[in-house]
Amino acid sequence: MYINPNVNINRFNNAGSVKTGSPKSPAVAQETATGSFDGASALESALGSVPDVRPEAVSRARELIADTTYPSPQTLRKVSDFLAKKLLSAEDNNSNHS
Repeated sequence: MYINPNVNINRFNNAGSVKTGSPKSPAVAQETATGSFDGASALESALGSVPDVRPEAVSRARELIADTTYPSPQTLRKVSDFLAKKLLSAEDNNSNHS
């Protein structure tokens, strides 16, 4: 077994230090705030160009609905086991609080 020694241990020496300096001027603060609004506007316009319906996703959903073997029995068993455990856990929690 090989153990890799941490040779860069000193790179975190300044992790707890606080940087000091002059506070940002109101103009710089305003510029920073405006920049974030510009980013939000860009994101909003990008989202506006995305179609509401993706034909490939609709096609894939139709294929899955038509497939009588989807989901597999193994997947159904796993989901049902998970839900049963959650139900039993919730019942145990409710009976302990009564």
